[in-house]
Amino acid sequence: MRAIRYASHKPAQLALAGVLGFAVPPTLITSDPQAFMDFWDRHGGQIITKPLENPSIGVRGRMFARYSETPATMDLAAADAIRFCPVIAQAYVPKLVELRVTVVGDRAFAVEIDSQRSNHARRDWRKYDSTPGLYAVHSLPDDMAERCVRLVSEFDLNYGAMDLILTPDGDYVFLEINPAGQWLWLESATGIPIADAVADLLLSAADRSPQSLTNGAFR
Repeated sequence: MRAIRYASHKPAQLALAGVLGFAVPPTLITSDPQAFMDFWDRHGGQIITKPLENPSIGVRGRMFARYSETPATMDLAAADAIRFCPVIAQAYVPKLVELRVTVVGDRAFAVEIDSQRSNHARRDWRKYDSTPGLYAVHSLPDDMAERCVRLVSEFDLNYGAMDLILTPDGDYVFLEINPAGQWLWLESATGIPIADAVADLLLSAADRSPQSLTNGAFR
């Protein structure tokens, strides 16, 4: 659990991704309204914001989610509220498609999400709809697949669900990793064999040592 908690820390994710050679968007993590305004000006207002921690909150029995958003000029009137809660601001990265890369052991399974075909999902694919063809298996370059596997391994994990952007220029940009992200919906949508990889990993761990599963071989 300690490895999962650390891997969930977004500043640590971004720092490690940069060390491993991923492209990372210019990023500001702050509770200073003036620093936020300066970042806004520096990028001509072309930024996104997202929460530092869990994007979901329960209020009176209802769950609300805070997705990545592009703040409008009118939102700047409320910038002073940032002093009550840190926010992540990043330069907006143009998207050809978005990618969810699921790493299981030493294997990386990439699914592309054509979020730009839907205004509903353009800024954050988690607002997805069920349009046929929105998801497709993506062939990652070998060096990028190896980098994804190494990132998960460096966090002392055997599993991780990673979000990347593929830009119109063909560059891969790291956004974040969820060390306990869901994966079955990707297999249902594309047939990508993540379940088999999970089963293989568990069986190989059991073969190595009867105690390996309880000792964290699949953390």
